[in-house]
Amino acid sequence: MWYNTFMIWLLKSSFHGMISSSIMSINYRGRRSGKLYNVPVNYHQDGDKLIVFSDRDRYWWRNMKTNHEVTVQLRGLERQAVAVAVDDLGEVEVRLQKYLISAPRMARYFKVSVDDEGNPSREDVAKAARKHVVILVEVQ
Repeated sequence: MWYNTFMIWLLKSSFHGMISSSIMSINYRGRRSGKLYNVPVNYHQDGDKLIVFSDRDRYWWRNMKTNHEVTVQLRGLERQAVAVAVDDLGEVEVRLQKYLISAPRMARYFKVSVDDEGNPSREDVAKAARKHVVILVEVQ
């Protein structure tokens, strides 16, 4: 837990530039509890959306099964956003494939092999998609 606390502090500090090109925090209110949560996550930008992957067996993303108002700490700024989690295997697979084509160095974190030209294995991406969900974040 200290890691999350440190990352959130760093994202809010003047040193955020060291990590904020690929890490942000999502602040959200629990659907049932109403409790405020703050989670640091890896992200990448795809057009006007920020794309976040999470393990299916984690619980935080379930708060975003429908459009959920959140606050993100993004590149040193706190911004209002709407997040929605997508657990449809086909869409997760397409998003993950696209992401790994643009960032083949990240394939090892998803246990996806990459050929000599940097193309991720479709079979490995399909396996990884079964273990992940995608959260689409749109900053207002």
